[in-house]
Amino acid sequence: MLVRVFVPKPLDPADGSDLDGTEHEFPALPCVGDLIRFTDHRAGEDFTVDRVGYIQDGDGFVACSWVKPRA
Repeated sequence: MLVRVFVPKPLDPADGSDLDGTEHEFPALPCVGDLIRFTDHRAGEDFTVDRVGYIQDGDGFVACSWVKPRA
């Protein structure tokens, strides 16, 4: 299942965004409280799923997870 994962980032003054969204394949939509570990430039950082839902993207909807750094 393709899931867009939103990770907090420093505020971008150019567009006002404070989240970085990238798409990843999962067997199912991650649940609130699940742990996510990336294998890209964020390797070594763990994130906890804070919210899940869907956003409209064009004519369709995309499954999404919003994560926060693991405390």
